[in-house]
Amino acid sequence: MISILATSAQAVDAEPEGAPIVEEHDPAWDIPATESAVCNDVFLGEFTLTAYCPGRCCCGKWANGYTATGTLATEGRTIAVDPKVIPYGTRVLLIWPDGTQHSYISEDCGGGVNGNHIDVFFNDHQAARIFGVQSAMAYLEVGE
Repeated sequence: MISILATSAQAVDAEPEGAPIVEEHDPAWDIPATESAVCNDVFLGEFTLTAYCPGRCCCGKWANGYTATGTLATEGRTIAVDPKVIPYGTRVLLIWPDGTQHSYISEDCGGGVNGNHIDVFFNDHQAARIFGVQSAMAYLEVGE
């Protein structure tokens, strides 16, 4: 807490702007886990991510909304991959540097998608442009 001098020459207490909020320690955090964490997912590496839409601007003559595997491209599910790196139909978990993660299915490919490059499908071109170029860790999700 900081004391400041008010215009009436009286000292008042004020909270500094942007003061960090400190969370109180919970003793339950110190209890050890009773189960081990199991992750069977296979680490594929760091991938460059770009985005595309179903329009001619992104898909050229293949702008019909269907993927290389015959599915209808769906935002939040469809990614384009290099099938020599990630086989079609694979569930891929992407984890961004900030911890955000999302699971997709490799259903498409593209002329510029080679090696450790994934193209994320969006319904409209503006959303794809806003996504830009990003980087994320990719994991092949193994079923239970």
